[in-house]
Amino acid sequence: MKNYPHIGILICFVAACGGTSSPVGGGSDAGICQCSYRDPLNVSHFIRRPIFPVAFDAPKGLANRRTSGSCTGTMIGGSCEEINFIPDVHISSVGIHTLIGQSHSRWACGWNRFRVRHAGIASNRAAVPLVPDPQLTCYVAQDQEDVQGIPVDDNECDCPDVQLLQNRIIRIQQQEFLGPSQFARVSAQCDGDSVLIGGGCALMDWEQEKGKEFNLSRSGFSPDQPDSWDCAWNNPSSGRNRMLATAVCLNPPDHGPDLTQGRIFWVEEQMQLNSQGATTFRAACEPGHLLIGGSCMIDADDSSSHYVTMYHHGIERFDDGKSDPFHIWRCAWNNPTTRTPMAIV
Repeated sequence: MKNYPHIGILICFVAACGGTSSPVGGGSDAGICQCSYRDPLNVSHFIRRPIFPVAFDAPKGLANRRTSGSCTGTMIGGSCEEINFIPDVHISSVGIHTLIGQSHSRWACGWNRFRVRHAGIASNRAAVPLVPDPQLTCYVAQDQEDVQGIPVDDNECDCPDVQLLQNRIIRIQQQEFLGPSQFARVSAQCDGDSVLIGGGCALMDWEQEKGKEFNLSRSGFSPDQPDSWDCAWNNPSSGRNRMLATAVCLNPPDHGPDLTQGRIFWVEEQMQLNSQGATTFRAACEPGHLLIGGSCMIDADDSSSHYVTMYHHGIERFDDGKSDPFHIWRCAWNNPTTRTPMAIV
């Protein structure tokens, strides 16, 4: 069993076996009664895409690549991974890059590759980085029978139906402009009593990204506003782009009991980044829990943190092919400065 000493922010829920039901108290004219429901967070409703590694066309110098994928159901989140961990590969996009109202949402992973220019970071110019298609967390529509309330022990209670979970999952988006030689942040915030369960940070204009550096340094839960998804980019180039922050929110139900309440939770730990080098965090869900998504955040406003770059944001895959790859979330950064900003993973 692998040891992961640094446990960080990740989103998990307590999973239940498919087809099981649990009693929930309900009201009736006769008083308190018990109602039974199938599990609306059935693990079988979640699907992920397989991993296909893709090599950059150019092993040296500046290069750009984008991989993307879409869901057949409701998109919860995704993962942008580098398989052979070359630190001079930087993430430029990790998130939904289609706007609300468009027919098909796509998750995009954007990548920069350039020759190492900072002291203290090992050069890997001869190596060819491998990046896969993104892993996507998608929720597939459940059957109507999964949400029907059934009286327990044949009592005469009128059991309300549970609202379809996919109708409770919504996206909030916010756009901002990223100018030349600029460090900029943008965030999207869930409304009201909804719960933030994921998010992403994407650049909208891919054609403008070619041949330029747009380095994403943070994508995750805002340290100041826990119901906001926060994004930050450093643009050392002359290029321009549009930043898009997306918050994936779970609304409270309009009717029926909330069978997700108390089952979604977060694990959080803080740690300082290494100076002049790479830092990697891993976080693992406990047995019986299912990983929904994760967060890679830097909690620092000083200018030195603006030069930190991210090269892994997502699910970790094991080389042995035997371990479940959907329990561990990995974040990896390069820090070319002598400062050690705090990371919340």
